[in-house]
Amino acid sequence: MGLLCVTLGACATVPKPVPTEPVIKERIVTVTACPPEVQAELPNAPVVPDAAVIKGNLAGQDWLTAVLDYAAGLRDRLSGAQEACRG
Repeated sequence: MGLLCVTLGACATVPKPVPTEPVIKERIVTVTACPPEVQAELPNAPVVPDAAVIKGNLAGQDWLTAVLDYAAGLRDRLSGAQEACRG
């Protein structure tokens, strides 16, 4: 009879349910947003006419060179942004 009680006691034991934690799913999506200003075709740079003469002092010529370099840098940056949008 002692063996029977042990057997019944083991059979009567039901495992306690394990509390479940809430499942949290996370999804990260990266979207490249390209405004119309970036997607627009770049206009052609103005062509310097053959008869064009630019005169000025050294400070004026240095300023003009800096403006042209600045414009070229902006064009390069915009071209790079366009490539990233297409990519």
